[in-house]
Amino acid sequence: MRLWSAIAVLLSVWLAGVDAFAGDWTATAVRQPVNYTVDKITWKRLESGFTLPDGAWVSTGPRGRVMLAHGSDLITSSRAP
Repeated sequence: MRLWSAIAVLLSVWLAGVDAFAGDWTATAVRQPVNYTVDKITWKRLESGFTLPDGAWVSTGPRGRVMLAHGSDLITSSRAP
């Protein structure tokens, strides 16, 4: 069910315009484990306050959660235990 919620959030942001994905997204709240990559090979730990580079992929591990902010837009992602 959470997967469908995440898909719905991403779809609504996409429908709001591709510009929502452009620019800087900042991790405003992180509960580990959360990692990111830009090359799908090298993964780095995502810390609260970090600004993601364009094109980054974010992965939450078991019980991990992240909230990303871009202006007034927010995305929350988590994985069920």
